[in-house]
Amino acid sequence: MVWNRAFFIFLMFVSIQTFAQSKIFNISLKDKEGSTYSLDKPEEFFSQRALDRKIKYNIPITEQDLPVSSAYLATINSYNVDVLHTSKWFNSVLVKSDDATIDQIKAEPFVKSVELVANDDNIPISGRVTRHSRAATKKAVVETGFLVETNALQNKMLQVNEMHDMGFRGEDMLVAIFDSGFEEVDKSSYYDHLRANDQIVFTRDFIGNSGNVYQYDSHGANAFSVMAAYKPDNFIGVVYDADFVLCVTENITSEYRVEEYYWTAAAELADSLGVDVINSSLAYTTFDDSSMDYTYQDMDGKTAIVSQAARIAASKGMIVVCSVGNDGNKPWKYLNAPSDADSVLAIGAMGGDLLRSAFSSFGPSADGRIKPDLCALGSSVRVVKGESVGSSNGTSFATPLIAGLTAGFWQAFPDMSNYDVMEYLKLTASNSTSPDTVIGYGLPNFIDAYNKAADIEEKVEETFIVYPNPTDKTKIFVASQGFLEIGKVKVNFADFKGVPVKSISVDVYSLSSDLEIDVSDLTKGYYLAEFIVGDKRKLVKLIIL
Repeated sequence: MVWNRAFFIFLMFVSIQTFAQSKIFNISLKDKEGSTYSLDKPEEFFSQRALDRKIKYNIPITEQDLPVSSAYLATINSYNVDVLHTSKWFNSVLVKSDDATIDQIKAEPFVKSVELVANDDNIPISGRVTRHSRAATKKAVVETGFLVETNALQNKMLQVNEMHDMGFRGEDMLVAIFDSGFEEVDKSSYYDHLRANDQIVFTRDFIGNSGNVYQYDSHGANAFSVMAAYKPDNFIGVVYDADFVLCVTENITSEYRVEEYYWTAAAELADSLGVDVINSSLAYTTFDDSSMDYTYQDMDGKTAIVSQAARIAASKGMIVVCSVGNDGNKPWKYLNAPSDADSVLAIGAMGGDLLRSAFSSFGPSADGRIKPDLCALGSSVRVVKGESVGSSNGTSFATPLIAGLTAGFWQAFPDMSNYDVMEYLKLTASNSTSPDTVIGYGLPNFIDAYNKAADIEEKVEETFIVYPNPTDKTKIFVASQGFLEIGKVKVNFADFKGVPVKSISVDVYSLSSDLEIDVSDLTKGYYLAEFIVGDKRKLVKLIIL
């Protein structure tokens, strides 16, 4: 990934930390006056990939995207507090401070409110696992039958092999993973391909404020393996050719609302990098300080900070795929935040029999919406553990299966919006005709979603006929259908990644016969052919066999 200098400097200074005080507060600001950033220069706080995505999908850059005021930040720093992170979406600053100092900061005219989000500032020690988030793994299951040697079953259920055979393995997709730690990912041979091709493009530990995510815990590594690990005849990740961003947002030593702000900071980073899909195998309902707890009535997609952040992330063009939770056989039993957000894919767990796993949380959301949205294998999921393959249970591992499928499907239809992608996956899933609050729309699969999308796209383009398509011929023909006119037609060919291949101009002498175009110099593959006549444009997906 290519970084512009100003944007790289922005990423280097978005957080500062010296670990002095014992409580963590979130300071909400009234406005962004005094910001050194401008909407006229978005390249200073967005990568080129992010800017290209916003242009492609017509996503506006607004004041919400501006970093917090540098003037306000300087004033807060003058109180000698530790600034951990800032949130442009919520226009807030996360700090460590004592009560007396935070009371002084509250009196500043630019401060809107202050919230206590953690009673201590414990940082996990590398290798020490004391607890997991509410959606974390359930380990130590019996390894029997089909799953013992490979991860074939979990992929087969989603038709991942067919997706790979069609050439969709995640190439040029950018996927972010938010979790508690990625131990051994930097060493395991299952990720040799990622290191060889520089596919892990960015890492950030939001707990310890460093780039080292290969510590603390293996939960994130296990979830990551479902998508990214690759060792032929042994383990095939769903989108092992994708690029990845690894973020530690979950503190394994404690559970406070501050983790929702770490999650938000990671989502804002993902947006600035141009991430397509976020995988979050984390969930929040109750905390070590019970005064911070959420109730089921709060699971309305609008109350929890992390759910608000997930909705904003979706509005920025990303797809957020998150676990619905592992409370199905507990008193709580319902979904967790941020899976309650209306614009995310909430993922439940099922067994190989397509029935809900006993631990998988139920919907609906508190305001009555269908949740979970989709399900995948969550019982006896094959995951990479260092240099071996084992099994784990949990919606934590069903989630990256769907996140990988989502990325592969979006690669196949790059012109779709994030909302379109989610709808195709839901409306072609196994339970789409009668979605419920147990498994939602059910188990998706690539081929059904692909065929549905291709069929609809074909109907949209039916007034502009290119034939034969697919073709193994040296020429293709274009039927006029009212689009062509006497004069010149410009045709731009690009590969399925959008990289230009060739451009030609063709003369139209008569509207009574179809236009003939030479494609003998195009190799086998998928192409996007753009036909331009005056101010009219038509885009057609062309397959050369």
